[in-house]
Amino acid sequence: AAYLAHHGVDATETWLTGLKANLARKPGGGDRDGAKDILGGICDIAVANSYYVGLMRSNEKEPEQKAWGEAIKVLLPTFEGGGTHVNISGAALAKNAPNKAEAVQLLHAPPPGVPEAALQAREHPAWRRIKFDEVLAQQLSLRRAYLARREKGAPQLTAPGALGQQLIARLPFALTGAQRRVVDEIAQDLRQPYPMQRLLQGDVGSGKTIVAALAACQAIESGYQAAFMAPTEILAEQHYLKLKAWLEPLGVSVAWLTGSLKSAAKRAAQEQAAQGAQLVVGTHALIQESVDFVRLGLAIVDEQHRFGVQQRLALRQKGIDGRLCPHQLIMTATPIPRTLAMSAYADLDTSILDELPPGRTPVNTLVIADSRRLEVVERVRLACREGRQAYWVCTLIEESEELTCQAAET
Repeated sequence: AAYLAHHGVDATETWLTGLKANLARKPGGGDRDGAKDILGGICDIAVANSYYVGLMRSNEKEPEQKAWGEAIKVLLPTFEGGGTHVNISGAALAKNAPNKAEAVQLLHAPPPGVPEAALQAREHPAWRRIKFDEVLAQQLSLRRAYLARREKGAPQLTAPGALGQQLIARLPFALTGAQRRVVDEIAQDLRQPYPMQRLLQGDVGSGKTIVAALAACQAIESGYQAAFMAPTEILAEQHYLKLKAWLEPLGVSVAWLTGSLKSAAKRAAQEQAAQGAQLVVGTHALIQESVDFVRLGLAIVDEQHRFGVQQRLALRQKGIDGRLCPHQLIMTATPIPRTLAMSAYADLDTSILDELPPGRTPVNTLVIADSRRLEVVERVRLACREGRQAYWVCTLIEESEELTCQAAET
């Protein structure tokens, strides 16, 4: 279906004919259903055979085949290959794994002798086959989205970097090696004629904000605007004050826009954005229909999991005359395992700040049983006596009939 939508009927018929002939030439392949059922057929090949699959070529000029190859590589840890082919080992899933039709039939009507425990635990080869199909379909959709995005236009932010170097020279600290690496990765993306979609992951205190500021400098120096959106007004204000202190001495105009601003101040901020304020910092207010940007080149979203997909897309859609899509940098402090990032975020490029600046104390996260609540209270009391600060977050303020969580008032 993806091939049909992308290439049209004639090309799809030609592709299917070649697929059918290719399968017929392979040992044990024959006239398989894969020529009629693309997803099921390709999965059958990948699971049940160990020969080179020409459809999974990693050729930049053939995006559909590239999507297949990248998806398979992520899903099957045991693969070999390089150049134009990928060798898929059936042992990566299970020996003698059933094809899709056999797996569905077995799960709906298990024959005598099939281990019930394996079915209940969803560990039977038939279950593994179904799981593989589902994850492959998801992976393919994300990789297709990734490749489709590269067909869209974006402003090429090719400034030499003088503004960023001025900012670095004024900082009271030196960038870490991880920050320099990530800044280079982002800078390279921003120079491309297609929109960047990069996830920046780093623990609290790892220096994501300065990385984002340097990305904004590249957009601003290239003659475009940057927008910085945070999920809460408190967090957005923290970013605004920090970015303003860094960039205004360099001659950068920084605007502030949130929903809580009074009407006159809100209209003034909207006019600033429409008239070319170089950096606009705010909350969800940035994606309202009444907010327009004249030359938005970069959209930065902090704590991206706090926003819905449509909210993030709404900021991207405020590009230049609907023609050029702004680059997007989304940031999170939530650790994302590599395997999850490769699957759930396969439509994104990923950068990781894996190094804390000197002098930063690592953040320890502990889970403590409710039975030890008094110990936690005592630790908080001691910290406050030492002049330190603590905050205690409760799920509810008042008791609720719908939720069983403990409320702050009780």
